[in-house]
Amino acid sequence: MGRSKNFTKFRQYGVIVTSTLLLFISLSPRLLAQGEGINIPPQVPQPDPNRDRFLPRPPIPPKPEPPPNPELTPTP
Repeated sequence: MGRSKNFTKFRQYGVIVTSTLLLFISLSPRLLAQGEGINIPPQVPQPDPNRDRFLPRPPIPPKPEPPPNPELTPTP
């Protein structure tokens, strides 16, 4: 069963290669910008449309007292 040993070895190499490739891909814009002098514009924060959703709401004005219900008042 020598094939399984080779397979695990190739799998280890595959994991190493893919992880390093992903690392280089994630760092590549910064490395390119440093090397060639390309200016990456700084990330300008966009105004959040949901910004007002989390602000405290103004207090609800109290409702006026309803007139007493004649059916619920006890009869003398």
